[in-house]
Amino acid sequence: MAGDRVLVKTAVLGRTVLDAAVLRRKAKSLPRYTGAFEVVEPPSSNTLVIAVPADLHRSGRKTVNFDNVKLAPPDSPLYAPGPVAFDKDGQPLWAVEYIVDDAILDGHDYTSLYVKYKGYNIPEWTSLANMRHLHILLNTYYSSVGKPIPTK
Repeated sequence: MAGDRVLVKTAVLGRTVLDAAVLRRKAKSLPRYTGAFEVVEPPSSNTLVIAVPADLHRSGRKTVNFDNVKLAPPDSPLYAPGPVAFDKDGQPLWAVEYIVDDAILDGHDYTSLYVKYKGYNIPEWTSLANMRHLHILLNTYYSSVGKPIPTK
């Protein structure tokens, strides 16, 4: 029913099919369910619509299948990740917890990293150029996968 709170499978909230596949293959330490999210429309045949933060879906709503949700306690706090700090200009800063994967995504000519940020349950893709200042993290990740750090 509208107003109920549900937990959603973490892999379902990935931004692309590739994200969900990476989550299943490499990020076994992530929680299986994420939430809670509020149901905003009465359920249809086998789906329901939940309210999500704009960083998870542009429209602020996402349709999910019943097989990918479970009921959360009514007093569960709503999912709302936030920055760990702010810089001197008031811009949010996000602490990187670890790197899940790296790839050259379709249509790009640069390496992207699939990064798990502290305070977020779902990793997201970001350009390697945005992470160049994290020398120790990059060295640790690339030595663990046995590849050199890309120049681009």
